[in-house]
Parts: sequence; structure tokens; C-alpha cells
Amino acid sequence: LLHHPIPGRGLFRTMFFLPSLVPLVAIAILWSWLLNTEYGLVNHLLSLVNVPPIDWLGSTQWSKVSMVLPTTWGVGGMIVIYLASLQEVPQHLYEAARLDGARFWRQFWHVTLPLISPVVYFNLIMTIITLLQVFIIPYIMTKGGPARSTLFYVQYIYDTAFRFLRMGYASAMAWILFLVIMLLTLIATWATAKRIYYSAD
Repeated sequence: LLHHPIPGRGLFRTMFFLPSLVPLVAIAILWSWLLNTEYGLVNHLLSLVNVPPIDWLGSTQWSKVSMVLPTTWGVGGMIVIYLASLQEVPQHLYEAARLDGARFWRQFWHVTLPLISPVVYFNLIMTIITLLQVFIIPYIMTKGGPARSTLFYVQYIYDTAFRFLRMGYASAMAWILFLVIMLLTLIATWATAKRIYYSAD
């Protein structure tokens, strides 16, 4: 949709990218309003189809779900990187694949995916690092509640350091987070080493 030459492609690209320019604090406040039980837009829209109000931020059942939607607003930057990579794929490779009878999915698996694999790997690593450091959105929207259901690791470090003033313990937990991120990065690098195609290879 964002790569193929269709009417309104520029508009679609803008719509996908614009949310990533909004600060996370503003996104968290906006979604707190949208998901409000009493006057939130989401519950209002659900009421139009006779769905009872959902306590998005005050229920342990729905609180984690309410964290997903605001977090996805940051994918615009990744989309720009993917688009730049897709535009670098030589068109003559697609033409050769079509001459060999390859349809869309075979072209994708055997031409597109190998050539954009370095970008896929980069975005994978950045996603792992970002998700392990989630803090601003849950901190503003729920403060880790209800019943600590949205208390992510970085907020636990923050609370330990600045609420309970246990700086040494918080520093140790931060080092553990660093080691976990490094370990996962090394595992991802090892697992994908033979599957990443570089043009110089």
C-alpha cells in the first residue's frame, strides 16, 4: 500500500509517519482521554453497537491491552526505513522473476525479503531494545496499576531509585537490563547471521 504506485500513496505515507512525530507524553495523555471509562471516545463508539463500557485503564484484564494501541504509534519511523530499503531493490530483479513465472509471493520471498533483510534485522534489534525499555506511556497512563499489572521493568527501576531511594539496587537492576538486551541482541545476531543478505556478499 505504501510502496506500490497507487492513487493517494503520499497521503497514506504521511498518515503512517505523522504519529511518530508526536511526543510520547502527548500520546499517553491523548490515549488516557480516549480510553476513559466515562467520557472516552472508544467507549462511546462501542456503545453505538451496544457494547457496555470497558474500564480500560482500571481493569487488570484490559490494562495491558490499553498499552498496545499507544505503543504502536511509534512504527512510523520503521516504516520510513522499510520504504527506503524497498526503493533500493533493483527493478530488473522483479522483471527477471516475472519472466520466470514467479508470482507476487514468490517475488517477495526470493527477491524482496533477502534484499531488505539487513533492514529487517536492524528494526528487529531496535524493537527488542525499545520494548524492553517501555516506561513513559504506562507510567503516565496507569502509574503501573491496577494491581501492578502494567508495572514494566524500567518503571520498577525508576520507583526503586526515586521513590524508595534504593539507588544501589536500582543500579544493579539497570545493569541486568543492559545484560539482557545485550544477550538478546547477540542471540538475534547469531540466529540471523546466515539469513542476512548484503549486496557486497
